[in-house]
Amino acid sequence: MSRLSIQGKRRGARLPASTIINVKILRGPWNEELFRFLEGFPDLAHDDEVDACSGALEMLNVQMKGAAIFEFYRQKAEKLKQPTTTTWVRLRAPPPGTGSVQIFTNHYNMRPDGTFEVLAEDAEILIRRGWTKSQKAAKTQPDAL
Repeated sequence: MSRLSIQGKRRGARLPASTIINVKILRGPWNEELFRFLEGFPDLAHDDEVDACSGALEMLNVQMKGAAIFEFYRQKAEKLKQPTTTTWVRLRAPPPGTGSVQIFTNHYNMRPDGTFEVLAEDAEILIRRGWTKSQKAAKTQPDAL
């Protein structure tokens, strides 16, 4: 891999001129010619390669429109790489007669004792809505990989 530092010096660029971006570039027979185009900018007659590279960098920039969804899934992917433990919490619903509850992640049915066993992450949402933790502890188990 070759390393390339790019300074923001293009007119109309979204990055300030003082910004430096370090990029890794796969070694290949095309490297020398690409570097010649990038280093010769803006004095060369054609700037197609510079436009393509700056467009690619803009797509990878975390400030781009819609970056939040990419960041959300990046964080989800990072969590999948780490060993996890599933923690269940036993809750009691505030309105009497609640037989089941649908959360974004799961659907839960009431137990015979009038409580629900829910994932800890779902419990946080329900507790904020007035549900209470039951005195009985729920189970914790490592997830299978």
